[in-house]
Amino acid sequence: MNEANYQDQASVATSVHPSAASPARSTYRELVSRGLEANEAANLTAFINGLAVVGQPWKINELSHVLFLRELYRLGTFGKTDGVER
Repeated sequence: MNEANYQDQASVATSVHPSAASPARSTYRELVSRGLEANEAANLTAFINGLAVVGQPWKINELSHVLFLRELYRLGTFGKTDGVER
């Protein structure tokens, strides 16, 4: 692997890491600051991101982790055998 490929992979890995600056958290904070309750803001953020809202309300940490895993899967870095004991 050459230096350019290594740097490209590193930037991809850090760009999908869940953080306080993620778009979902930013949306959530904006909704809360405009008067929504925490569970309402998390549910609306989930809906905006294409996730179903049924039964139990979303929590922002759960939502951020699901969106993070979805992004890993989209990038091809999270596969069907990840997490399986070897």
